[in-house]
This record gives sequence, C-alpha cells and structure tokens, in this order.
Amino acid sequence: YFPESTVFATTSGTSALTLALMSLDLKEGEEIITSPVSFGATATSIVLAGGTPVFVDIDETTGLIDANSIEKAISSKAKALLPVSLYGQPVDSDEINSIANKHNLKVIEDACQSFGAVYKGSNSGSLSDFSAFSFFPAKPLGAYGNAGCLVVNNSEYTEKIKMIRWNGQSERFSHEVLGFNALMNTFQAVVLLEKLKLFKKELNIREKTALHYDKAFHDLSLSLDFIRIKADRTSSRTHYIIKTPKRNKLMAFFSAKGCPLTIHYPIALFDQPFLKGRCKVFGNPDKTRQFVSEIVSLPLHAYLSKKDQEKIIQLLKDFIC
Repeated sequence: YFPESTVFATTSGTSALTLALMSLDLKEGEEIITSPVSFGATATSIVLAGGTPVFVDIDETTGLIDANSIEKAISSKAKALLPVSLYGQPVDSDEINSIANKHNLKVIEDACQSFGAVYKGSNSGSLSDFSAFSFFPAKPLGAYGNAGCLVVNNSEYTEKIKMIRWNGQSERFSHEVLGFNALMNTFQAVVLLEKLKLFKKELNIREKTALHYDKAFHDLSLSLDFIRIKADRTSSRTHYIIKTPKRNKLMAFFSAKGCPLTIHYPIALFDQPFLKGRCKVFGNPDKTRQFVSEIVSLPLHAYLSKKDQEKIIQLLKDFIC
C-alpha cells in the first residue's frame, strides 16, 4: 500500500497520531487545526503531545473538514493541519496540502477509518507528511484487539519517530528523547498479516453492501439525507451514515424491532468535557452541532447477510412510511 513510505506498526491509531504530533516538538500554545467530528482520540492525541486543538467547520454533505474554513483559523501559533478521513472517505488532500504548503505547516491525516480508500488514484495515507491508521476490530482491516500504524512520508522525521515509539531510545537504555512504548503486539501483527490476504475481498463486499443501501434508499431522499462520497475518490465504507431530525424516534423504532443502531459521533469534539479551556473554535459551531444531532449509522460490515440487510432496509422504509 505504501511502497515509498516508512510504516511503523503501533499499539493503536491513537498512539500513531500521538507519535506524529510528538515528533513536531510542540511548544506550549502551538496549535493543530482539525475537525470537530471524529472519535475523541483525534483531540486527545493533540493535547497529549502538548498542542492546542483548533476546530473549524465541516462539509455537511460529507462530514469531512471544510478545506475552505481552514485558512481563517491559521495563526502565528499554527503548527500543523490534522484533517480526519471520516467514515472511510479520504479528505480533500489537494486543497489541504496547498494550504499547508502556503503557510509552511505539516499535514497529519487521521486516516484511522480509511485504510484501503483511494483519493484521485492514490491510497489514503500516502498524500500527507504523516498518516495514522487504526486496526481496531471494528475497522475494515481489524485486528483481534487494539493496533494501528503510522505512515511517514517525510524522511526528516523517520529516525525521531523510531525513537519515540521505542520509549525514546536510540539504542537500548539510551533515552535520547521523550517517548513511550507504541510497539504493536506481535500477536496482533500476525492476525493483521493474515487478514490482509482477505482485505480487498472484504472491502469489495463493503462497497457492494453500501451501494445496495444507496439503491434501496433512493426514493427516500426527500425524508432522509445521506453522507455523500465524492466522485474523485473511493471510501473504505467504515460506516454507512444517514441523517434525520427524527433520530431518537428512528433509533427507538429499530431497537424495538431487535436491531439497535449506533451513532458516530454524537458530540462535537469542542463540546467534550475534557477540552473545556483547552481548545479554540472557528466558524459556525452550531452547524456542527446540528450535524452530529442528526447522524446515525446503519449496520455495515463484510459479513452482513443479505437477509439482515433487507430487514434493515425494510425497517427504515416502514419508519419513513
């Protein structure tokens, strides 16, 4: 997937993000511009590395960071951009990299959900200085426990990350930099090597399942909204997201029928308690709050039977009708 990059196997996607951020030697008050719609680890890694998360607007049709909102948030304290490839869809790398180059910023792609996705012919993870992937069991390529990797496309940072990942050691017992143990468990590595053999097949199944949802729900577009996949890229289809102002009623209806749904993610990161006084917000936060108040995930994985998918489709149609 990344023949021209250096790839570090890590304990998780969180540790991969933290490694990349720690390699930047963030000073107090330095800022990382990122998306407010993601798992908490996106912001956690910034704080752990000593940075300040700066949240900008999202594109409501995709859930991805709105590249047009980034430049307004860049200050003299900005150090890097950390866009999130959400729900399996890669970020707008061309626009984001252009902004980063203009302002001399590094780009760290939170690609934890997009392993296997493609942006304009290039694999997600190959277009930024750093890209972090998660191999948590629920991901398209999942281990049997926590695991991840960091793809480094900037050779300037390779040796330093190698040390940080090994408790800051340049050699055994010689700790040259601040680090931590981010080495992937050998068991998880063995599992992932075997699952890689099936990955393209499973990715294809996910795509077919998502497209079947798309076709089945085509006539419901007046009652529901759907996350859009842009034409110049593919998605690893980590989640299938619909949007409805009647989310609570929808979830109760599905739960009563023995098919509970979940939400990815119900709270904007800037509203998370641990970030109070630790972040900055630009743009229109109410737009993000509206988005996270309406999204809900339908079941989507490589082993979802046709019978179960048809049941899900019928339940949604029954709810709308």
